[in-house]
Formats: sequence, C-alpha cells, structure tokens
Amino acid sequence: MTSTAPSTALGQTLVDGNGKTLYLFEANTSSQSTCTGDCAQMWPPFTTSAPPTATGAAVASLLSTTVRDDGTTQVTYHGHPLYHYVSDANPGEINGEGLNCFGGVWDVVSPAGDKIESVADEARSSPCGKRLAGPTSAAHHIGRTTDARWIGGYSRKSVSRRLRE
Repeated sequence: MTSTAPSTALGQTLVDGNGKTLYLFEANTSSQSTCTGDCAQMWPPFTTSAPPTATGAAVASLLSTTVRDDGTTQVTYHGHPLYHYVSDANPGEINGEGLNCFGGVWDVVSPAGDKIESVADEARSSPCGKRLAGPTSAAHHIGRTTDARWIGGYSRKSVSRRLRE
C-alpha cells in the first residue's frame, strides 16, 4: 500500500503502509531501476507481491510496478521506482532526503509524483551516509530553513563547533 504522510514542512510525502518514507532516485531515467547490489542494500526497493493500492492523497492511477533484474516486483509511482532508506528506522524519518550516492540524488516523493527538494544545494551534495548528525523526522523539519548557512537544522557555526569537539 502507498499512502501519504501527514502534511509537514515538506508538504505531503509518499509513505508505505507502515508509514515509512518512500524515495525516488534521480539517476533512474525510466521506470526500470538502476539501483542494484550495494545500492539496493542501502536503498531497499519497495517491492510487492500484489497490485499496489493508494490511500490518502496518493493517486492510484500513478501507481504501477516494474520487474527488477532479480525477478522481484518493485512499485513505481508516476514512472519512478520507489525505495526505502536503510537508516530510516521509524515512520516519518527522512534521513535519506537529498543524499547524493550511487550516481544520483535521492528525494522524497510528493503525491503528484514529483521529487521534493528541501535541503540547500550544498547539503544535498553530502555523500551517502555522511549526513551530519541531528534530528531527522519530518516533524523536525517544520520551520527549518534551506538557507545555505544552515545544514541539517544546525548553523555552520554550531556544526564547526561540533566537529572540533
């Protein structure tokens, strides 16, 4: 099942039936996934054994599936294969938002099927798994600025101080 999370500073985002955030991979240029091997270990594909369903603001006509190279069926939304991020342990977490790894940037998905970019360009260039520590639930992002002087909800000054400690 594909649904939408309650509205946040990011707007509504797609989530699975357990409330876990779903991502798209900007490097995918079609509905066929290019994320395999180590990539699929860090970004597990959102797979299904039944036709996907939509609830909330998710649009059923935008849901489809594609068969992966390993034979599993991956859910797509508006032509984008969908993924989880291994470091999102709890519903509503968006630890993978804006990470740049495995050849592209990862973004949360809107109910319209578009990527949602919420992090300043400088922070978006963070390599995979190198995100600065800090709260990352969708609720934490309310009121967060995307000004380049702020990274992950912390000012550059406080980040520099943290890195020296």
